[in-house]
Amino acid sequence: MPEDVIEAQKAYDAADARVQELAAALPSSVDMIEGRATWDEEAMADLLEARSERLRLLGVLRELPWWGTVPSKLDAEKQLRLAARG
Repeated sequence: MPEDVIEAQKAYDAADARVQELAAALPSSVDMIEGRATWDEEAMADLLEARSERLRLLGVLRELPWWGTVPSKLDAEKQLRLAARG
């Protein structure tokens, strides 16, 4: 598997983890409705920026020419994830 493909998957995985981290740090909507938490504009802006970066990196990953060389994209994606996380 080409190293650039593995690196692109790793970059996407890191961006996805960042989105999950930022989202988990936000208060729940129930807490906000019940007045136990308030809206944090800065935290939400950080989350939106992280989501945008994750989407950009997904585009980078999916546009790699390597995808056109694999017989099964599903099998290739499984192997790629294993290679990137292993």
